[in-house]
Order: sequence, then C-alpha cells, then structure tokens
Amino acid sequence: MLGAMRLAQATFCLAVALSCHSEEATPGSDLLSGGNSEQSQGQGGGLLQVADASYCGLGVSELEIQRPNLYFVLDASGSMLRPMGGTPDNRHEAALNAVRNVMRAVGTLTRVGAANFPGARVGDLSTQCDVGEEVYQLRTINEDPFATTGFDGFDTIALMDQLSRRDPAGGTPITATLRLLEPQLLAMEGPSAVFLLTDGGPNCSEFVTCNRENCIPNIERTQLDNGVLCDDSVNCCDPDKLGSLHCLDEGSRPILERLRDAGVATYVIGLPGTEIYARVLNVMAVAGGAPQDGETSYYAVTDTEALSNTLIDLAKTAVLRCDFDLRQPPDDPALVNVLFDGEPIPFDADDSGDGWIYSSGQTLTVVGRYCQDLKDLTVTRVRIQEGCPSIVN
Repeated sequence: MLGAMRLAQATFCLAVALSCHSEEATPGSDLLSGGNSEQSQGQGGGLLQVADASYCGLGVSELEIQRPNLYFVLDASGSMLRPMGGTPDNRHEAALNAVRNVMRAVGTLTRVGAANFPGARVGDLSTQCDVGEEVYQLRTINEDPFATTGFDGFDTIALMDQLSRRDPAGGTPITATLRLLEPQLLAMEGPSAVFLLTDGGPNCSEFVTCNRENCIPNIERTQLDNGVLCDDSVNCCDPDKLGSLHCLDEGSRPILERLRDAGVATYVIGLPGTEIYARVLNVMAVAGGAPQDGETSYYAVTDTEALSNTLIDLAKTAVLRCDFDLRQPPDDPALVNVLFDGEPIPFDADDSGDGWIYSSGQTLTVVGRYCQDLKDLTVTRVRIQEGCPSIVN
C-alpha cells in the first residue's frame, strides 16, 4: 500500500529539487532541507515522494533546483474592512482570496513567505501603528498541486491561516514593516519577488511632520469626533489634533531601491482607496523595480476579480521561467533528464528548438513548445534527475 501511494504521488512530483526522492535513498537520510527521512511526513503533510526511474530502470538522484521566492506583504489596517467591489467581500478578504488563488496557480513551483502590517498588538490608540510582522517564514511549498487534487494542500492552508489570524485594524506602517523585513528579504537566494498590497497611503512614522497637503485626514477630508472637518482651513496632523503619525510617510523608497538593486523586485498593488495616493505609490513602484507601463506605475485594481487576476499574472511573470539553476552541477551531464509530470522530455541534441539544453554547467533551459507548456501551466510537476542516459530527440 505504501509503495502504491508513493508511486501515485510520484506522478505529480514537482521536479524542483527536494520535493521528490530517489528509490535508492536510505531511510533516515537527510532528503529534505528540513532533515525529514523517507519514512516521515514532509512539510506538506504527505508522504515523501519517491522518484520514478522506470524510464531507464536505474537508480537516480534528484538535482536540487533553486526555486523562485514569492513574498507577500499584506495591508491589514482598519480601512481594509471597507467593501472591495465585485463581491460581498471586504478588501482584506479579497486580498486573502487573491493570495490563495496565486498559491493554487503557481505555489508548488515556489518558496513562499508572508507578513502583515500593522502588527498583531493593535487594539488601542497606543498600538495603532505597531510595525508589521512576518507571519509565514519563507519555505519551500511541498504539496500536491491544486490543479491535480482540487483542494488546497497543507502549506496553502497554513499560509492562509496565518494571514487571517486577526481582523484588520490600525494604521499603515509600510516603511517600518519593510525596514523590519529588509534583512530576510535581502537574504533570499535566486529569483525573488515581493508583492505589497495596500488600500491607502503609508503613515505611522515617528520621524515625519507635515503640512495639510500631506496629512492623510486632510487628504481624505475626514471629520473628527469633535466635529472638525479636515479641510484646507486646518492641519489635522498638528500636535493638538491627531498628530504626525497621520502624516503621509514616503520613507520606503530607499528600502525598495536597496531590495531592487539586490535583485528583489517589489510589485506594488493598490486596492480601492489608493487613487488619491497615486503619486506616492507610483514612486514606490518605480523604486521597487517592477512598475507597469503607462501613467500609473503601481498596479491599481478596482474589484475582487481584477485583484486576483492581476496578482496571478504578476506571480506568473515572477515565477514562470524556462531556466533552471542547479545548486550543484551534475557529475555526468550525459546522465541527466528533465521530467514533466513524470515523463522525460528530450535533450535537444540536434538544435531542433524543442526540449532542453545546457545553458551553462549549472543551468538547464527548456526550449520550444516545452517552455510554452510551462508558461501555460499545463505542467504541474517538474523534476531534474541524474542517473539515466539523457533522452534525446
């Protein structure tokens, strides 16, 4: 029974390293980055997969691939309880659904991490601007694809649980949160993308003062509890009013530029409510290195469907590539195969333009229609194995 389960799972085994393992592996060996043995439960909650070497009948080993990193930074401020548009969902619910849909589409091809802002201590006026916090540490997604099972895997469920543990409340401390996350974001290896979702202008800085033109209550024409309207006649960010924590904070730019220069692109996605902050979000999008073309550099969405589609499309752009970087070069390049959903695709020995080739000693590139299959998401699992003579076209 155990062997049958492993064989069934191998059919869908993603060839990104360490999701699958050789039939020759020794029980108890450190097959996963977490050190789990063949007999244990993997991070995704299922039995560790066994590599299928039936195409040559020999023992094979998996070559570890550097997976791309997706890191979600989600606004959980009080305004995220406002309606989103297109569905009964509020903005926070729409953002969570969009993240879930990204996981269903490309999660098993990636490593994923996530953070919320503001932090979880929000509950009274003294904690409205708590710096955000990481709620899901960056990790490899080891679960069967949603496309093949029809239900969310353990990793997706765990991610969504962590992102939804508290109701939205408080302010929008984007700069402080990015400053906190910067060291671990800079430490990500390989292709990396940050998705910053917000529905307003950043605030909560202790180091910023402002005139009424940059005071968020004035920008939004807020009426205070005492009846004062934050219009052109008053600066509601004065110390005797709401104070400077309500000033627009543009301090995230150098942080985003440092991430960009290190190869970590930040996609800025604006939900309804960001229209009046377009200038600031445009600057952030350009600084993050992933602006869209046109007058609006950040990705403005107006309803739930548009948010989900935009996030999926951006994730595909960040994740779906046809180059696979190996952590270590193969011992024998003639004994390497690339498998799509358990079936080897040909080495393009005659330069026909279909199959896979060596771009360098540690990089394999899938070309032609096979590359298109990856981009079309018609492939749910990819593996690279060593041990069998390369299948050639």
